[in-house]
Amino acid sequence: MPLVFIQGRLVYFAHVPRCGGTAVENYLNARFGRLAFLDRQFNSLSAEQRWSRTSPQHLETHALDRMIPRSWITQSFAVVRHPAARIASVFQFQRDIEQSIPAGQGFADWVCNLAASLTTRPHQFDNHARPASELVPSDAVVFRLEDGLSRVVAWLDQIDGAIRGPREIAAANALTAVRAHLGRAPGPEPEMTPAADAAINTLYADDFARFGYSPDNGFGARRDGAAAP
Repeated sequence: MPLVFIQGRLVYFAHVPRCGGTAVENYLNARFGRLAFLDRQFNSLSAEQRWSRTSPQHLETHALDRMIPRSWITQSFAVVRHPAARIASVFQFQRDIEQSIPAGQGFADWVCNLAASLTTRPHQFDNHARPASELVPSDAVVFRLEDGLSRVVAWLDQIDGAIRGPREIAAANALTAVRAHLGRAPGPEPEMTPAADAAINTLYADDFARFGYSPDNGFGARRDGAAAP
């Protein structure tokens, strides 16, 4: 739940994991100054040292509403992504970078068991696998990653009342870049099966409907390897 002041108004960025959120946070910080409720060191702490189940930037909306009066927030926005492409990126990030998924775990088996797993442990993977509809406030302005992040810059110009600062949001936390930085080889590409496709369509049904995506059997055309946030 990163919060930033823009011209005296409190703006909330609903950070949906694996949708370019780190890049947007970096841009907001560069243009408007330090963000609140952002903890990049959260995952480096032991469970006993953490103050919450997830990092503050990945807070779900029902927890947000318990903590901060919605009337305090002037504007909110989010960047989302096709659910199938997003969960494939989540799987690869957790397996290759966080190493919270065993290297030998197959994508299809993992995603077919994900709904049941989230029922008992909804905050696992720092809310990475949680449906975006549970992270994005109902009144948020929503941008789709596939449309490019330049639209976010233009929208922030309107809030700011000025055209200033960087004119583009630079990629950050991309899978290929983080793997290279850590010296890790990528695991096998996620393989879509009919069962996995059905599981994704069911688990993320609200995301498909709310954000205008089509559950059209597969994610190959929407996966963006080197640029995948």
